[in-house]
Amino acid sequence: MSSLNGMNGRAHKVEAAAPKPVEGLYLIYAEEFAPLDRLTHEEQAALEAFIARVQPKLDRGLTGPGPAGSRGYPDMSGLSNEDLFEWHLWARLGGALWRDDLEAAAKWRRYLIEGTWQLIESFLSIDEMSIPAAGSQQERFVREEWGIYPLSRIQYRYERDSIQRRRDRLFGEDVDMMHRWLDAFGEEDAG
Repeated sequence: MSSLNGMNGRAHKVEAAAPKPVEGLYLIYAEEFAPLDRLTHEEQAALEAFIARVQPKLDRGLTGPGPAGSRGYPDMSGLSNEDLFEWHLWARLGGALWRDDLEAAAKWRRYLIEGTWQLIESFLSIDEMSIPAAGSQQERFVREEWGIYPLSRIQYRYERDSIQRRRDRLFGEDVDMMHRWLDAFGEEDAG
């Protein structure tokens, strides 16, 4: 019995001497966003700068355990709207690069260069009259990996009004939606 107590005491000493994990620290690694060997040096520097900017805002802990084998999800409530947009764009660019989808990668690179407010202004300036009415023969539908989306005048009005109401707190799906409309009816397509 005394040898068990002695072993227990030694185990407590080892436990006490072991380094303690930092509570709430969520470290981001550039490799989580994109394959670094497929980014230009400028893109790698921009991604590192982005990570350095948002890292302190993620030190609030994890929101859940995440999928099996993962380290959980960061608490992103401290990120600004601009941070969330850029996070989304880096994630989309990385996904395209991992899939070897060079066309999509070029699109997401262009969007990263554009910036959030330019995206919103471009979306809001789409000429509504260039969009076909719902139910017309000219109505467009866009098929993407996560759904089929109608591109009609009434749908644009709904999306535009939604963006105007929530302009200061938009989400990743809003980025996708605005790009979907700009790809179909933006200035490049007007000519």
